[in-house]
Order: sequence, then structure tokens, then C-alpha cells
Amino acid sequence: MSYLTQASEIVIAQELPRGHFPTGAYVSSNRITPDFFSEASEGLREAQVKTGMRFLYSLIHRKLAQALNHADPKDLDDIEGEQLPGLSQPSTSTTASFIDDLASSPGLDENAEDATVMSMENLVYVKGTLADQVSHKLAKTDNNRLPPRYPSCNALPMANALMGYAGGISCQINEWLNCHGMTTSRSSTLQAMEHLRVLQEDRMMELFKLNHKLLPLLIYDNIDIHLKIHNTRIEASSRLFHGTWGFFIVVRSCLQAKCSEEVARLSTFLDAMASADRKTVQMSSFCPTPAEADHWVAVVKAQLAKALAEHVGQISGAPEHANLPTLATQPPPLDPIKMHQANIHFLRMMDAPDSSDEGVSRVIDEVIKQIGLDKTKYAESLLVAGGDVGSNQLLESLRMKRYPPIDSVEGMEWVLSIFGGAHTTWNVTEALLTHHWGKSDNGDDSGAWRSLFALGGEYKKPVASQDFNTIMRSTRLLHKANLVHIIRLVPVAPSTNVSGK
Repeated sequence: MSYLTQASEIVIAQELPRGHFPTGAYVSSNRITPDFFSEASEGLREAQVKTGMRFLYSLIHRKLAQALNHADPKDLDDIEGEQLPGLSQPSTSTTASFIDDLASSPGLDENAEDATVMSMENLVYVKGTLADQVSHKLAKTDNNRLPPRYPSCNALPMANALMGYAGGISCQINEWLNCHGMTTSRSSTLQAMEHLRVLQEDRMMELFKLNHKLLPLLIYDNIDIHLKIHNTRIEASSRLFHGTWGFFIVVRSCLQAKCSEEVARLSTFLDAMASADRKTVQMSSFCPTPAEADHWVAVVKAQLAKALAEHVGQISGAPEHANLPTLATQPPPLDPIKMHQANIHFLRMMDAPDSSDEGVSRVIDEVIKQIGLDKTKYAESLLVAGGDVGSNQLLESLRMKRYPPIDSVEGMEWVLSIFGGAHTTWNVTEALLTHHWGKSDNGDDSGAWRSLFALGGEYKKPVASQDFNTIMRSTRLLHKANLVHIIRLVPVAPSTNVSGK
């Protein structure tokens, strides 16, 4: 018997486990749940492919690893004398043990370094190394190149189709991928999306039936979707959707346990706001305390140390990177928050733009309709809503128009509008960059535009206030360049110990 015949018999004999996910590799569009997209479920789907079709997976994995010049850390060849899975019957023992391991394992890595995870650098995109990209490409390509032979094994194609639909893949591309077994049909994908929508709405209503001391926090923002049709005709033309999207964040139980029920009442909040309105403003409240000033100095020193470690090769007179002492590149933690997986519930996209005061009122009404509560009942508790500057100003304008209010519900006294963390960072950074920009049409001006010009950035006019990514990237680039310039001005002797400086 030839090797090709033997390999064909092994591949034909092996298959993915039958049955509904997670015990099998089949997922119904009418039974899919949001947990299908968790990291545990993704790992389970990959494990089903590796164990159920081990021989074919090993062949493709080795071929791709050689093409990518990637050293495979694990040898996927079967041990001598070990029976390959699938020759007798598909075994689900590996899948069952994998599920047990996932159930007993913590949701987050408790051994991870909190300072590294919580640093601001981890909140932005960090380009991975070439080895990481090759490993990720190799792992994902292996699974997608193993299309199931039966419609009863559609877990991976369903996951690919749903994520592709959310990413904007067109029907033509999805049809091509479906022909190769990488995705399910668009009709099955839409049925799964509809089931997820109904399930999420039911979960949202059940969530607000619970007795919360603090209602879930509302986060909302406007969104513009422009459908561009190049060849316009009667039945198809360009359209613009201007609406609002948002989600609720459930406050953790451990935080609610520390808060008494009297403090979380709406009446207590209104009394506190009324007393704060009559309170005298003290300038000392805006001055940093000695402890806060010391922490700020530690932050600047940590940034200088990090800039020195990254650009020591471009600084004349500095020691080699290997000869540098241990540098404290991370500032001391300031009231660290314990890492946890947030409990987030997304709202259905609303055809109610928050671009006017009446639009904000419509957004609040649409949110209340989705959670299945009466507005009068909902207004008995405090709603903390996080939005951008425009939304908060429009909500305040709505309060002024309705003053004096007919009742507390129409007066919006139960809504506390705050700035979200991203919007606060956005506004502060944009104000700093604009304040120090200078005049780019004056050659003698030494504003921030000149530094961006030297660094190859856009310098003719300030960055648009709507471009969040460019604002943050330009500010980080300018700040890093200033730190390196300061280090270059200070002569560094090779014998100088800078570990504590």
C-alpha cells in the first residue's frame, strides 16, 4: 500500500466531533449564545480541530511552518505506537477534559504584572514583533485550511462568518469564502445575528429587573454610517445613517457592597449637588498635595528613563545599552484598580442622533424602551451617563429649556452626565496640542508645528479635533522627542549611576 493511500485513509477516517457545541463542532443559528465568542470557546474550537483531524492538521502545519521559516515549538507527529484519533470512532474525551479545564481556570491571568497591564501604553495599539505575527498567522491559517466535510461541523465557519459580517465583508466575498468552507452562508449568518439580538434584548431586560443599589452606567456616542453607491439608480442610492450607539456597564458587586443604600439614593445625590452649588470655591482645592507632586516627579523620571533606554544608541557619550543600570521605567502605581472582566451589555443601534437637545432626549427615551422599564420608575434612581462634550452640553441645554420642570422626570434631574475616560483624554490632549501649536506660516516661530515638521508629521495646520488617533499619536511623538532632546542636553558619563535618578 502506497504512502498516499495510507494518508488518504487516515484523513478520511478522522473527523471533528459530532454534536452541538461545545461537546461537538456544530452550532445552530437558533441556539448560538454570546459565549460562543469568548476566548475559552475559541480555544475549544481550535482544540477540536487539532485533536479530531490531527494528521491533516500536522501536515498543513508543517508545510506552512516551513514556508514561513517558523520554528515549530511542538512536534505534532504521533508517538510511536499511539493510535491516531478518528481511526476507530471520534472521541470526545479530549473535548470534555478541555471544557473541565476551562471551567476550573480563572478568567484572567492572576500572575500577570499589574503595572504592565494597567500602563497607558497597553491601552493603545502596540505593533507586534515579526515572530508574533508569524505565530498568529500560522495558528489561524491551519484551522481555516481544514474545511469540514459535513454541514454538522460548522463551528469555525460560523465564527468566521459572524466576525466577517461585523467587519464589513461583502456578500460576494462571503460567498467565495463559503464555497471554500471557511464561512457559512449569509442567510445562516443573518439568522444567527437575529438570534443574538433577541437574546441580548432579553438579557438586558432581565438585568434591570434586579434590585441594584447603583444602576448600570450608560455610555453612548453618535455614529455616522455612509453607504456610498457609485452607480446610483432608482432602487439603490447613497445613504447616510446618523444615529447613536451605546452600552451599559454593570457596577461590580464588591463595589456595591461597600456603598450603603442611603448614599446611592437619588435624593442624597440631589442634596449633595445643591450644597456643592452654594459652596465657596477654594483655589487650594486645585493645587497638588505634596504626595501628588512627588508622584508627578516620579512619572517624569520614569518617562526619561524609558526614553533613555529606547534611544541610548542615538545619544552621544551615553554608555552601551547592555551597560545601562537597572532603570525604573514604570512610575509607582496610583490607586490601582484590580483587573477584572467588565460586564458590558450593548444596546441596539438607535435612529436618534444626539446632535441636538431634543435628540439627546430621544436617545434617553430609546434607551429606556430597550431595557423594558417605565420612565417614571427609572427616574427614581440615579443614571450616570458618559458621553462627549457636545452631548453633555446639549443635555444641560435641555434642562435649561425645561426649567421650571413639570416634574422630576421631565426635568432630567435623575441624569448625571459625565465625560468618559477616552473623551476626557481626547479633549485635554487636543487643547494642549492646539495651545502649543504656534504659527506655521512664520519661519521664526518655534511652536509644536516645527517639531512635527522635523519628525515628518503634518505641520501646515493643527490636527482636526475629530481625529482622535492623529491627536494622540502626534502628542506622544512630540513628548518622546522632547524627552530625548532633554537627555541629549545633559552629558551622561559612562560611570554615572542613574538607577536612582
